[in-house]
Amino acid sequence: MTDRVFRVNASALNLRSRPSTNSGVLTTLATGQAVARLDDESHNGWWLIFADVPHDGIYVGFVYSRYLDPVGGAIEPADETDPEANGEIEFTDDSEAREPTPHSDVHEEIHRRTAEWTDGWHPDIPEERRFRTDNFSARGEGTTIKRVVLHITGNDSFNAVKNSFVNGAASAHYLVDKNGQLFQFVSEDHKAWHSGIRQFVQQLYAKGDGSWRKYLRYFSWSREYPANARYFDQNLNPVPEGSSAALVAREDGRAWPQFSYFDERWGSNADPVGWLVDGTNPNNSTIGIEVLSYGSKSADPSVYTDKMYDTLALLVDEICARHQIPKTREFVVGHEDVNPVERWGWDPNRGFDWDRVLNASGLG
Repeated sequence: MTDRVFRVNASALNLRSRPSTNSGVLTTLATGQAVARLDDESHNGWWLIFADVPHDGIYVGFVYSRYLDPVGGAIEPADETDPEANGEIEFTDDSEAREPTPHSDVHEEIHRRTAEWTDGWHPDIPEERRFRTDNFSARGEGTTIKRVVLHITGNDSFNAVKNSFVNGAASAHYLVDKNGQLFQFVSEDHKAWHSGIRQFVQQLYAKGDGSWRKYLRYFSWSREYPANARYFDQNLNPVPEGSSAALVAREDGRAWPQFSYFDERWGSNADPVGWLVDGTNPNNSTIGIEVLSYGSKSADPSVYTDKMYDTLALLVDEICARHQIPKTREFVVGHEDVNPVERWGWDPNRGFDWDRVLNASGLG
């Protein structure tokens, strides 16, 4: 079967139960994994293969041919110039026409990019879209990346966000604009400052009884606080509305209706997502991705564009495959999920279509 034996050339490749980009994942194959092709014709570029996965088991399923290297003079597995093919991730300006890459060059490029991941900077993002900020810190030794956290920037100005990340006090690993262009500010090897939880908010979560639903973080720009709202400082002492206020409660002391989104997604969980297992600072074990947008309560295509979703889905899929993160709603979350008191359903907001990110695939 030398003409049917191939090796995986992706850094991680999902073996699917059916020949499609969103069917169930049976297991993940690593670079160099040997597989055997079981049929003579592809299923629109997908091949049925047999794989003996070390320390995992024996599987039969479908992978996309672009991620297989022929071994021993094997027959060419697919047409690599197919415009619908799931190639290696390329985040480029859509206005730039790109010629199909010859088969041999595709393999060389994939291996080259795999090597470039040693510094935590995405090899498919050109230098002119890398803005290296000092707003980062070291991850703890042996830290495992457990989640991807998605955000909205709260404005439409790339320059304002860039200035905030480079010269201000916040940052994220990646930024996606409405045209689908991808930018990077912090190496994945380091901790970006995108979803830290303030200590007085941590104390609310630490009660473990879900009573944090009675409070919203105070922001002077917010217009969601009613006229009879009650204001508190960081120690829960009553204060007037203004600079000393840190939290806002309803006059009747009941839970805010703004947290209905959280209960819809997570039930009556007493804790924010990841609170008990990730620790008090979500930044330690997450990758932060910002979307250049004000956000919207409805699925507005001018706010969350197709190109934005396309790039975001590819990026999330690639991150999850590389860090072995389950691509599910428990592990690909919003800022509003890991810190609801400070984001209460508007980051990335209700109009964001999670299915377009979680049910899409960029790697097999």
